[in-house]
Amino acid sequence: MFLVLILYSIFNFSSKEDTLIELGGYDTQDYAYSVFVKDTVAYIADRNDGLIIINISNPTNPVFLGSYNTQGWARDVFVQDTLAYVADENDGVRIINVKNPASPSEIGGYDTNDNAFGVFVVNNLCYIAGGADGLIILDITNPASPSLKGSFNTNSSAKGVYVSENYAYIADYGDGVRIVNVSNPTSPSEDGYYITNGYAQGIFVLSNYCYAACDVNGLTILDVSNPATPVLADTLDTPGVSYGVFVDDTIAYIADGSGGVQAINIKNPSNPVGICSYSINDVEKTFVYNNNIYTACGTAGLKILKFQQEGISEHWNSQKGFTKIPVFFTRTLKINYDFDNITFRLFDITGRVKYKCILKQKSKSFSYNAEDLPSGIYFVKLEGKDRILTKKVIHLK
Repeated sequence: MFLVLILYSIFNFSSKEDTLIELGGYDTQDYAYSVFVKDTVAYIADRNDGLIIINISNPTNPVFLGSYNTQGWARDVFVQDTLAYVADENDGVRIINVKNPASPSEIGGYDTNDNAFGVFVVNNLCYIAGGADGLIILDITNPASPSLKGSFNTNSSAKGVYVSENYAYIADYGDGVRIVNVSNPTSPSEDGYYITNGYAQGIFVLSNYCYAACDVNGLTILDVSNPATPVLADTLDTPGVSYGVFVDDTIAYIADGSGGVQAINIKNPSNPVGICSYSINDVEKTFVYNNNIYTACGTAGLKILKFQQEGISEHWNSQKGFTKIPVFFTRTLKINYDFDNITFRLFDITGRVKYKCILKQKSKSFSYNAEDLPSGIYFVKLEGKDRILTKKVIHLK
């Protein structure tokens, strides 16, 4: 009876494989540092070329709408109503009217003492990650004439800022994450901090957790249910250099520089798990809107990605060159093949990759050591240049 149930499960079960696919893109002329999406428009901070505005109503075919060439290096952008706030590095913050995206115009600005790297807007206040000047808060009640409301000098160099309720969370480069109470914006004060292992470059806050992109040390997750005493939930190293992070529901999308875009399952923040990635260089920031991931990719401009789960089921376009894969295996899963450069992947029933390798030699056999693998249903996927084979298998101990 047990064997019958196992066989029924094998031949009537499908799983999911998580992937990031590219929908479309737009090649900006300089270097895309950041992107912000509102409705059907993407706003890109494009370094020397300032603000670039793109129509993304059709994500597979983004169309140029307009641009505004700021005087500094456009590093970050935040849009509220019909105004785009651009962190323009050595030229402070520029406030640009984008009501007519084909003809944007600057209506105001504020010259910071040091570089403006990040910007976040809440109602009539603009929060700036101001490098060596730390956190700068502007009153933008009259955006044509913004005025200094308050400031807090962090210990290192403020690279990014995220505001949630009464707190501004600052990615302070060499000094980790600083948590500043801004309930009284004229007199902000630090309530808590956490010294990260890597340089804190980007930051995002959702519910009671703070997510910090920490350079070569990847992702750091903090429990900030008590902002005065943030507690490390966990860390996850990434293959590249983490510059930014955006959290959508249970997935954190890491802008990982040369490591591309890394999708991390953070359903349990105390146990983040890498699930898939998209390979491209110079990824600086990600922004999720309507289930699409908008990615600022340096010299590659804007890339629009989508996270999806593709069904894994038994299928093949050619079985030639493969031996019959066993339905059951115990300590070792053995596969024979007679052509080279095969990608071997083993998935669990949730679609997570348990093992991956490339079999380069022709006419060889490959044995996967399954001694540490839990019993259960798995999928073997073999991909060659012109053939794919996917089979369900079960591991018995």
